[in-house]
Amino acid sequence: MLHFLTFVLEVCAPGFLAVFTSRLARKKKIICGGLILLLALAVSLFADHLPSLYSPKQHWVIAGRVEDEQTHAGLAKATVNVEGASASATEDNGNFRIELNGSVRKAPRLRIIVIKSGFNTSERTVTPPQDDYIVFLSKL
Repeated sequence: MLHFLTFVLEVCAPGFLAVFTSRLARKKKIICGGLILLLALAVSLFADHLPSLYSPKQHWVIAGRVEDEQTHAGLAKATVNVEGASASATEDNGNFRIELNGSVRKAPRLRIIVIKSGFNTSERTVTPPQDDYIVFLSKL
């Protein structure tokens, strides 16, 4: 690939600097255009194998907040279980965050179970990734 790029630069650079009215310059422009088209085709074919500099990395998480259904207050120390991932306890403000790894990332939908003493258990399905998933728990 590097040799091809070097060749393109050797042929195209003098062509663009030359006077464009001559026949030789016109041929060089045509050759350069074709080489640039081939280069664009090669890059597009191998784009999946090149590291992406412009697209942000997608975080594979299910994160959100567990709240009291009536008061909307965050519930501390509620247990959040995501099918195939490790369980997590909510923070003092009710927030939780569970990283999804391995085969869990490939699942189109995951079951999430939230348990808190004094509240009804919530069981739902989610589509990962989720950054602001809110679970409401009702009191027993």
